[in-house]
Amino acid sequence: MHGDSTLSISGDFKSKLILNQPSLEGSVEGISILLRNQSTKYLLDTMTFQAMLSPTGSELDYYSDNEKGKLVSNFDIRDSQDIIQKWIGTIFNKADTVSATSSRLLISTSKRKTPVSFNY
Repeated sequence: MHGDSTLSISGDFKSKLILNQPSLEGSVEGISILLRNQSTKYLLDTMTFQAMLSPTGSELDYYSDNEKGKLVSNFDIRDSQDIIQKWIGTIFNKADTVSATSSRLLISTSKRKTPVSFNY
């Protein structure tokens, strides 16, 4: 049985997007934000999201009422699906040895001030 996976986001937003091939920078700031799908509703008073994506690295920063998060990598996270598939293929093709053909680093942190309260 498949449920509706549509995520609706509404609120008062201010955004900025800079496209400099092959890099992308953007930010979104919002107040009175509602995130909703078929079974869940989550309200935020404020939220800020900033992103910088380029072939040599990526950085994402997220701040809201109760949490903050950061993701930093030395590769373009838009390519992460290909990187993970190649890595898995390498592991399964060479089960007895794993050799690194490149060095990829991804650091993710998050911190919550209070527990999450979801309305069902």
